[in-house]
This record gives sequence, C-alpha cells and structure tokens, in this order.
Amino acid sequence: MARRSRRRRIKEKAFNIGSKIFPIVKQIAAPIAFIEQITAKDRAVNAAVFSTLGTTDKLKWLSNMVTGRLTGIGFFSNFPTPPQTINPAGVINKWTQAGAIMIGYKVIGKAINQATGIDVVPAHSKIGSIGKQFLVGGGLGGFFDDPAPPRTITAPAATSHIQSAPMLLAGGGSDSTESGL
Repeated sequence: MARRSRRRRIKEKAFNIGSKIFPIVKQIAAPIAFIEQITAKDRAVNAAVFSTLGTTDKLKWLSNMVTGRLTGIGFFSNFPTPPQTINPAGVINKWTQAGAIMIGYKVIGKAINQATGIDVVPAHSKIGSIGKQFLVGGGLGGFFDDPAPPRTITAPAATSHIQSAPMLLAGGGSDSTESGL
C-alpha cells in the first residue's frame, strides 16, 4: 500500500471555506439574479415604502412584484401588483453581462491551463458554472422586467452669431471683404 505524503494528508484535512460555500452560491445565483432584475425598478420607485415594511411584508410585496410581472396576478391584495410585462430588450442587463464575463473567464482560463500544463488560472470551472446561473437568471428576469421609459431627446435651439471681422494684411493694412460662404 502506498503511503501518502504529509503534505497530501494535511491538505485533505484542511477546512476549505470555498468548497463549502460554492454549492450554496451556485444554487442561489440564478434566483437572486432573477428576483433582483425583475423587481429592481419597482423597488427603486417605492423605496420609501419598501424600507419601512417588515420581513414578511417585504416577502409578500416581492412575491406580488414577481407574480405580477410574470402573470399580471398578485396573491396579496393589500400590496400593489404591477402589470404583466414582456421586454426582450431587457435580456441584456448587468446580470447577463456578468455571466458572460464569467463564462469567458472559464473558457480563457481553461485554455491557459491546458497550454501551460499547470493551474495558472484558479477556479475557472466553478466561476464559469456560477456565470451560467447568472446568465440564465438575469436573462429571464430581464425578459419580464419593466421596460425602460422611452427617452425623449430635446436639442437646444442653436443660434449662430457669425460676424465678419476685418483681416489684417502682412503690410499693415486691413481687408474688410466678407467671404461669400
């Protein structure tokens, strides 16, 4: 029977917080991205009311926001229910961008580690799997998110004041002819 080295035994016994937290983070990444994206605008509009609510009332309010955006129906009549919305432009948001960046890190990290033969880029596969969760949760939340209000661009009225000034000539004289343009 082969004997394990001391370093290997210590490494196996060591408590690794990352390995304990990763499964939890992976499970909650998509729901957090979804709920945060779908309720962000509603929470911003009603921030004063939302901050004064208790925990159970906040959960009721958030469930009305989520079910309202998805189906148009709210379960709790004493809290506001937003209308059902579908917003294809909302799919590209901060959560999907973060997820795409994390998946890019995974792809590049895997290529670097394969090219060098050693683990230069740490935790690339774990970061990539969390990135997938962000991409899915943020994309679904953005699809049912409240559309941004249309922007109206108003340009100020531009006035130009062009005056003809006499040109000084090299010989000390001046020329007061105006340009034809």
